[in-house]
Amino acid sequence: MFVFLLFQKCDTCLRYVETVLCTISLACGLGNVYRLPQVVLAQGGLPFFVAYIILTLFIGLPLLILEIGLGQIVQEGFMKTWRAVPFFRGVGYIKFIAGCLLSIYYSLYVALAIYYVIWFGKDSVPFNECKVVRKGTSGYKAYGISGQQCVKKTFLESPFNQTFWYGYFIAIIACVWLITIVCLLKRTKTYVKTLVIFLVLTIGCIIALIVRAVEEEMNYHGIAKFGDIADWSILGNAEVWYYAAIQLFFSTHIGFGIFVTNAGIVLKKVNPVWTGCGYIFINLIIGTVCVLLCYIFAHSFDHPIPQEGDIAQITLMTMIYDISLASENTIAWPLLAYLVIIFAGFISMITLLYTIVKAISLESRKRWYWWQISMFCGIFALACSCLILLRKEFQIVHMLDHYIVGNVVLISIIVEILAVIGCYGSKRIQSDFEFILGRKLPIVYIILWWLCPFILCGIFLWAVAKLAHLTGYLTEDPVWLYATGWAIVLLAVVFVLFMGFFQASKQDDYYTFSDKLKAALKFSRKWGPVDPIMRYNWVQWHSKAKDGQRDFTLRRRGTREYTHSVKNRSKYSPRKYVPASNESSINTDSIAFRKNDQNQNNIAIMSMSTYNEPYFPINNIQNKHLPNSNNIPRPLRVTSLVDTLDPPKNDVNRRSFPAYYGGNDYKISINPLANLNKPKPDPNSDGGTSEGYGTFRNGPYVIEGEDVDHVCHRKINPYSEEATEL
Repeated sequence: MFVFLLFQKCDTCLRYVETVLCTISLACGLGNVYRLPQVVLAQGGLPFFVAYIILTLFIGLPLLILEIGLGQIVQEGFMKTWRAVPFFRGVGYIKFIAGCLLSIYYSLYVALAIYYVIWFGKDSVPFNECKVVRKGTSGYKAYGISGQQCVKKTFLESPFNQTFWYGYFIAIIACVWLITIVCLLKRTKTYVKTLVIFLVLTIGCIIALIVRAVEEEMNYHGIAKFGDIADWSILGNAEVWYYAAIQLFFSTHIGFGIFVTNAGIVLKKVNPVWTGCGYIFINLIIGTVCVLLCYIFAHSFDHPIPQEGDIAQITLMTMIYDISLASENTIAWPLLAYLVIIFAGFISMITLLYTIVKAISLESRKRWYWWQISMFCGIFALACSCLILLRKEFQIVHMLDHYIVGNVVLISIIVEILAVIGCYGSKRIQSDFEFILGRKLPIVYIILWWLCPFILCGIFLWAVAKLAHLTGYLTEDPVWLYATGWAIVLLAVVFVLFMGFFQASKQDDYYTFSDKLKAALKFSRKWGPVDPIMRYNWVQWHSKAKDGQRDFTLRRRGTREYTHSVKNRSKYSPRKYVPASNESSINTDSIAFRKNDQNQNNIAIMSMSTYNEPYFPINNIQNKHLPNSNNIPRPLRVTSLVDTLDPPKNDVNRRSFPAYYGGNDYKISINPLANLNKPKPDPNSDGGTSEGYGTFRNGPYVIEGEDVDHVCHRKINPYSEEATEL
C-alpha cells in the first residue's frame, strides 16, 4: 500500500512538472526567439524593446490571465468562447484562420533554417552557389556574396527560372510537417512530451550560445553598443508602439487561441493569475536573452541593421550567415543559432497544429479521427506553401506577416475583450474568476481589462492616421501586395459583423429582429463548464452571487478533477440492494465514506431520510429485460440546475432494460428545477424540495452532520439514491 501511494504521488509530481515545462516551452516559440530580435534590430533597438516590455506588462499580462480563466471555464477550446456572447462567434473563426496562416509560413522559416544546417554540414562558407570569383593582386580569389543575395539566388529563386531549388524547398517543408504530425499522434500525451523535449533542446542550444557570447562580449562590448546607439526620441512615433503591440501577440501567443485551448486541457488545474505572471516573466527573460545574443554577435562583427531592399522576414537568418563569413573561427555557433530557430519553430508549429486540430475536432459534426484531421491539415498547409513560393522573394509571406495576421489578431482581441467585458459583463466575469480562484479578484484586473481594448484601438488608429505602416517595411511594397493585405483585414471585420447578424437571426425564441439582436448580445445559456459537477457548483455560485454572497465552498478545485474525485469517493460507499417488498418502505443505513478533498481528509457521516416509493420486485423482472438480475447496471445520475442540457440521445441502458427504467414511458426531465420557485413545503414531508440544490422524485434527503454543506445525488439501484458531499 505504501509503495502504491508513493508511486501515485510521484506520478502526480511528474505531471505537475510536465505542466510547468509545457507552459515554459510556449515562451520559447518562434515569435519570441526569432521574430522579436529581428524586429528589435529593425525598429530602433533599446527604445523599441522598452516599449515592448511596457505593453507586455500592462496589456499582455491581463489579457493572458483573461484567456486562461476563460479557457478553464469553457473547457472546450477557444472556438467555444463565443458562447459567452453569440453575436461575436465570428471572432473565433477569425482567430482560427490567423492560427492556420501563421503555422503555414512558420513552416517555411523552419525549412529555411534546416536548409542552412544541411549546407553548413556539407559545404564550407561561403557556399559554392554563393561564391563570386574576382581577380586580385595575387590572382583570382572566390568571395562570398551577402546572405540576402545568396538566399535570393538559391532557395528563394523563382520556380519558373529554377525548379531544383523549388522542389528541394518543398521536400524539406513536407518533412517538417510530417515530424509535426507525428508529434501529435497520441493527442495531448505526445503533445506535452514533445514540447518538453524541444524545450530542453532549445534551452541547451541557448546556453551554449550564451557561453560563446560571453567571450565575444569581453572583446567587443556589444551590449554597451546596444545602449549607446539608442535614440529615445522614436518613442514618440506611432509605428514603434504599433509594431511593439503586434510583436506582443507573436511573442506571447496571445490571441491565437493557444492558451484558451491549453487552459481547458493542460492548464486546467493551475491558478490563472500566478500562471500568467510566471509565464510573462519567463517570456520576457527568454526574449531579453535572445535580443542580447543577437546584438552581441551583430555588433561584434559590425553587421549593419537590415537595409532597404532586404527581405524583412529572414534578416536574422541571413545575418547569421554574414557573421559566419566574417568570422574566422569554427562554424559551430552558427549551427547552434540555426538549431535554436529549428527547435523553436517546432514548438510553435506543434502548439498551433494542436490548437487547430482540437478546434476542428470539436466543431466538426462527423467526429473525424485525430490523425485524419492532422494529416488533412498537413497536406493543406503543404499545398499552400507550394502556392506561396510561386511568388519570388517571400512576397506572400511578407504580406501575411506584415499586413494580415498581426492586424487580424489585434482587431479580434479588441472585439473579444469588449464582448466579454461589455456584453457578458464585468461583474459576471469577476464572479467567474472568483469561482475559479477561490478568493476575491482584485479590482485592478477589471480596470486593466477595460483599458486594454481602448489602448490597443488607440495605438492602431494612431498608426493608421500617421500612415506609418500602410505601404511597406524597409521598402515600399507593390500596390497589389498592400492593397490585398488591407482588403483581407477589412474583409475579416465584415465577416465578424456578418456572423453576428446571422447568429441574431437564429434566435428562435423572439419575433422581432431587435429582440433577436439583444438576445445575441447577451451570454448564451450554453455557456459554462462542461464537467457536470463543476457546472453544478458554477450555477450555484452565480445564484448566490446575485444576492451578494460568495460561497467559496463551491469554488472550483483546481488540484483535482471533479469526475475523478467522485469515482474515488464511490470506493468508500457500500452498494447493497434492498430486499424487494411491496409493503415496507426502503430504509437506507448511514453511509460512511472518506472525504478526499484537497485541504482535509476526515470522515463525514451522512444519513438519508426514509421515504416510500412504489417499485417492482427484482424477482418479477423478465429475463428478456434483465438477462442477469444479479448484475443490474448502476447508471450515474447527476442533478443539474441548468435547464438547457439536452437529454442523452444514446441511452443504452434505457433501450436494453425498459422495465428497469419504468417501461417504454420512461422520460428524462430536461428541467429538474421547473418547480424551484414554488413555495417550499416541509422538508420532512414527501414531495419537498432541497434548498435550491436540486429536486428529486419523492423529496429531499436530510443531511445530518455539521461539516456537510452541499451534496449531489446519484442513483445506485432502482430503489434508492445516495447522497455524496461535493
